[in-house]
Amino acid sequence: MALDDGAETGETDRSPVPLHGEGELALPPFDDLLAPEPLAPDPPPVARWSAFIAIAVGGILGLLIGYGIGDLMASSSTWAAVGAVAGATIGALGVGVVANLALRAMGEWREMEHPEHGGDEAAAASTSPQPGETD
Repeated sequence: MALDDGAETGETDRSPVPLHGEGELALPPFDDLLAPEPLAPDPPPVARWSAFIAIAVGGILGLLIGYGIGDLMASSSTWAAVGAVAGATIGALGVGVVANLALRAMGEWREMEHPEHGGDEAAAASTSPQPGETD
């Protein structure tokens, strides 16, 4: 089969990919491309500890509010204790939901970040030698 310039398929030297059995490529296709490093799915430890402390504070404040309401509404200490337990549970659960949503949002922001826009990390990754390369 002849091409427009008269050369037959497989006989031209301009082909970047050698045909079957003609030799190996000097550089396999896409070998010079860098894949982005996957980010850790967990939020940073500081954020996790902050969320834990916020949940504990929410539980303590809920306990105080529940105890106060139970003590005002009934004259027995049993109802004050029930109010304290209910208040602590509701307060801790409420703050826990908000903390969970905040930590998930933080994870999504980190996941959507592109390594090209990462600044120093992307520059360091593009200049670091790849496995098999020599300096």
